[in-house]
Amino acid sequence: MKHAYILLVFIGFGIRLAAFAINMPFLVDVGTFQAWAAMLYDGGLSNFYYSDAFTDYPPVYMYVLWVVGAIRHVFGLAFFSPMFNLVTFMPAIISDVITGLLIYNLCRQVFEDDSDNTPFWIALAYLANPAVIINSAVWGQVDSIHTLLLFLALYAVSKKQTLPVYLLYGVAVLTKPQSLMVAPVFLYSAFYYCKERDYSFKAIATMAGYAVATFAFMALISLPLAPGFDLSPIIRQYIDTLGSYPFASVNAYNFYALTGGNWREITPFYALVSVVAISGVTIMSFWILHRNWGRESVFFTAALLFIMTFVFSVHMHERYLFPALLFLLVASIFRAGRDKADKSMWVLYAVFSVTLFINCADVLLMSYGVRLFTIGMPQLFPEAFRSIDEAMALVSFVNVVMAVYALKVGRGIVK
Repeated sequence: MKHAYILLVFIGFGIRLAAFAINMPFLVDVGTFQAWAAMLYDGGLSNFYYSDAFTDYPPVYMYVLWVVGAIRHVFGLAFFSPMFNLVTFMPAIISDVITGLLIYNLCRQVFEDDSDNTPFWIALAYLANPAVIINSAVWGQVDSIHTLLLFLALYAVSKKQTLPVYLLYGVAVLTKPQSLMVAPVFLYSAFYYCKERDYSFKAIATMAGYAVATFAFMALISLPLAPGFDLSPIIRQYIDTLGSYPFASVNAYNFYALTGGNWREITPFYALVSVVAISGVTIMSFWILHRNWGRESVFFTAALLFIMTFVFSVHMHERYLFPALLFLLVASIFRAGRDKADKSMWVLYAVFSVTLFINCADVLLMSYGVRLFTIGMPQLFPEAFRSIDEAMALVSFVNVVMAVYALKVGRGIVK
């Protein structure tokens, strides 16, 4: 299609600006980001993690917010004003559009005959996805940024690149801790590198060197926020972030929400389920990658890790499923390149897009005192499901079922 890139840019931005005009941001998150932006620019990067303020994000996004704070300062923008909100949302919106363009470019590489404009429509399936739009353009969240970084890192893995893989992954980890969910893919890529070279001393030493280089690069990125080369506040903040919200589910419509665990303390049973599930999906991820190392399995395994962690791990928020959508779509592209009849990954992408949108929309509306929908039926088993209404129960149940289906799809990849 002629001018497809330009058209996708206009559509991507146009839809998001229209969604932004709804003017229903998640005020707690947006207020926090805007306060941080002002702190970073007015007080300086080096003082940020030494303040008494609540600062639970790692360093990379702080550089983005420094720019946001600079724009606020230059133009005198008021907190929560439409223009300052737009400036705050714009990095995630731009990341969405860039991701859509990369999807289009990837499709053109995979599909030899694009006379039916398939690459354009697939890219549009992401850019026009309500679950993607609500995250960046309505809520004001930043999951699009670390998802884009993870996409670039995983694509480098699938192309069997080496050092760029780990440097990009390091940046993603320093953007959002949830990037650690796909660590098994990058661990296996290091193992595969050594395996291809018969576990030679040179290969192992090279991987060790890449690991050192990655940690050094992450430290270098963090130094402007660590005066006197003291990284301890950043490391302590990162550890505290991983352990924050000690609840089974934090508005994530998953197994725990389905069984009454939303905003409930983690019981021994919930802890056991979480450990078993994460251990199991990690083992399965290594198995899939070992049996079928390739582009499709790399992206599907990344999606599976996010899906299973979101559905069966404790501490989950409603948005932590977000990266799985992109990785499912990319895996679907690679699957369609060799087997157009198999629609299983498209089904996963479509269903999880719906459930994630409902989950995020419901939580966003709750912050304004309303719910997306309730059927009004009397609750069954009120003691066991004391904190559940119909919307949460229905979406949680679908997510659990689709997570099991994703395991089945993953098993089929290795056949």
